[in-house]
Amino acid sequence: MIRALLVVLIIIAGLVIGPLWAGNTGYVLIEMAGWQIETSVVGAAIVVAVAIVLIWLLDWLISKLVRRGRMGSRWLRQRRQRKAQTAYQDGLTALLENDYDTAQQRFAQAYKVKARSEFAALAGFAAQHQGDSEAARRWRDKLSNFQRPNEYSLRVSEISQLSKSQPEAARQQLLALLSESPKHRGALALAPQVLSETEAWHDLYELLPAIEREKALPEDQLQPLRYQVLLQLFLNKGRQGNATLASFWHQLDKRERRDAGVRLAYAQALHHLGEDVIAAKVIYRGLKRGDMSLYQVLKADLLVVSNDDIVNYVQEGLRKTPDDGVYLQALGQMALQSGDYSLAQRALKSAAEKSPSARVYRQLGQAYEALGDPQLALSAYQKAMSYYADKFAEKAPTTLPKH
Repeated sequence: MIRALLVVLIIIAGLVIGPLWAGNTGYVLIEMAGWQIETSVVGAAIVVAVAIVLIWLLDWLISKLVRRGRMGSRWLRQRRQRKAQTAYQDGLTALLENDYDTAQQRFAQAYKVKARSEFAALAGFAAQHQGDSEAARRWRDKLSNFQRPNEYSLRVSEISQLSKSQPEAARQQLLALLSESPKHRGALALAPQVLSETEAWHDLYELLPAIEREKALPEDQLQPLRYQVLLQLFLNKGRQGNATLASFWHQLDKRERRDAGVRLAYAQALHHLGEDVIAAKVIYRGLKRGDMSLYQVLKADLLVVSNDDIVNYVQEGLRKTPDDGVYLQALGQMALQSGDYSLAQRALKSAAEKSPSARVYRQLGQAYEALGDPQLALSAYQKAMSYYADKFAEKAPTTLPKH
């Protein structure tokens, strides 16, 4: 920094001395926003030099303050650590001398300077021996704020075993553990199993954000879990009456209602409750707004042929993309529902050529069977079974476990 400053000063000195030596100082004209500044080269050079020196001094001062601030904070931190350590040592000495009152005071002082679990535990121990049960309870409460991963993991294992024989007791213990440690991944991962066994769907629904946030489950398990939980919640509300179900649906956040899984779960619940007309309207709104895809509706078996809006939606899609396998499958499925087996066979056969799947071949087999062609129906069913077999093989282990 100093060398650079010296070089700048030498250059500026040359600019000043040169014109003076030649007897011609020259001038500098600066015009900006209607203002004019006219000075000699010497004057301009002096102004530049002074500005550079001031900038350098300001930079040096700021660096100095920053360094002192860091040193000061480091010194204060070290001082606090020394005070905590001194109070801790004094507390241990008092404890050895059976002076529990002084011991508690010193451990409390150490905890105040730096909150650590051992300080709280020793302060509680001293309070208990002193006979101050209220102070001992307060220190136990403070101690419970510190996470104990090994203890929690052991409790999760115990709850998992307990759920096999006493599911309700396991549910209560799990919720108690999560109230102590809301972010424990093991407890959150166990929650779907324990809470679904006791049908505590509302408790599980409230835990879904934490399960997702803490990555307690793999991504491919989160969406099916969310769908199952919401479906059961919708069914429970629906059994209390349509008004209760509709109220619960509208209480959901607007963004949540536009989620494909949530909307499909709602429509599926309506279908189970015999409200197919309302379910079809829910599906059509989701398709029209792009909240869900036609493929998702087909996969959930929620395509309703009795709804004119859905029929028009599929027909419009086929007019735009006549070779689209999903629209062809939708047409075939609607034809099956309406009893037009010839149309169903043609549409599903085309769908199988464009986008083959177990579902398409199974429905094609149904169409052939309805048309009285058992051979082609058997062939289609066999192809559907081969897709199911391939899917099962992908999930099956490649090696046998070692014993």
